[in-house]
Parts: sequence; C-alpha cells; structure tokens
Amino acid sequence: MPVKFEDMPFKQPANAPWAEFTILENKEEQITLGRKMVLRTSGFLQIDVFHPLDEGVRKPKKIGNAAADIFANRKFKAETISISFFEKHVMKAPSDGARVRIMSRIFFLYDGERVREGVQHIA
Repeated sequence: MPVKFEDMPFKQPANAPWAEFTILENKEEQITLGRKMVLRTSGFLQIDVFHPLDEGVRKPKKIGNAAADIFANRKFKAETISISFFEKHVMKAPSDGARVRIMSRIFFLYDGERVREGVQHIA
C-alpha cells in the first residue's frame, strides 16, 4: 500500500487504497532539573487509511487497526531518547466522498536528554 509522509512527494492513487502518516506534537517541556535535563514532548501519530468507497469499511478498518497495533503500548529507546506509545483510537473519519477514511491515532510521550553547557557545580 502506498504511504504518504509529510514533506515528501506523493502521487495519490486513483482507485486504490493508500495511507498517510502524520505526527502532531505539543510544545516540549523540561521535566528534570540539573545539568542533564530531560525534555518531554507529547503528541500523537495519526495513520489515515483511504480505501475505495465501493469496497466498504471492514477492510480499511482492519488495516487501520493493524497499523496502529505496530505502535500502541510500545516503547522504543536509544541512547539519550525514548518514545512511549500508549492507547490507540481507530474510527471512521470524514472523507472526500469517493473513499472511506479510517483514522488511527496513537498517543505518545517523547523524552530527549540534553546537557546544558556552562553550568557551574556548587561544592
């Protein structure tokens, strides 16, 4: 299935299913004190599945659930960053009338560590 990503060229298929990935995030917040600080960003990953209208809702909803299950209730971690995905919400959403649109949202918290330069330590 072709997938559209933000800021990447994409040619929408005429009469075939396709998906779109969008990440929406809030402003980052500092959640720790000290030289090594952790910045947290909350938001959600939205996966929209577009399917020809004449094929019904069951198949695109199954695809939307399967795509959301890849991320829901999982944690990914690398050296100084981690992202925790939580619950998923999968529902039929408004569309252009020519296709069914299933919208899957998976909420997340992203934590990134940053070291402040020039912080003096008190002895």
